[in-house]
Amino acid sequence: NGTVKITFYINDTTGNLGSDEVIINKDIEAPQITINSPTSSDNFAYSAPAFNLNILEGNIDTTWYTIDEGLTKITFVRFSWSINQSEWDKKGSGTVKIIFYINDTAGNLGSDEVIINKDVEVPQITIYSPASSENFANFAPVFSLNILEANLDTSWYTIDDGITNIPFIGFSGSIDQSEWD
Repeated sequence: NGTVKITFYINDTTGNLGSDEVIINKDIEAPQITINSPTSSDNFAYSAPAFNLNILEGNIDTTWYTIDEGLTKITFVRFSWSINQSEWDKKGSGTVKIIFYINDTAGNLGSDEVIINKDVEVPQITIYSPASSENFANFAPVFSLNILEANLDTSWYTIDDGITNIPFIGFSGSIDQSEWD
């Protein structure tokens, strides 16, 4: 890999020697790609994620990525940009494999991939207790819920239309007594 000097010689029948040379580049190494972001298992929703790449290649010819196992090749010229929103919109919830490709002028191909999560499903919550229209007096009620969400981040409740939000963990607990009072 690197520069190569090729010297051509010719000799005639009287012994005269002529030569000429050319210096060319030998490129046998594939481009090296490092995906700085997104990182594996990152979660995204409706907005296409941004990407940031580090490329080691001096003779880039073409660059592209795919998010559909190669069915659609999306070219790019910036190493910090965003995934094409139209293509992102075609993907449903689940894992998305992004494969980045760099082809150099010698035809060497380098690639790297990252698997991220797309979640566009609304979290589902079922309240088991307290029951609707149930009566309570001085003691705050207990609650029991079921939550269906693979990427749960935070949970909270309010008893004053959102003026005060009270976080909770798990699927059951008691309404905060001081807020109830």
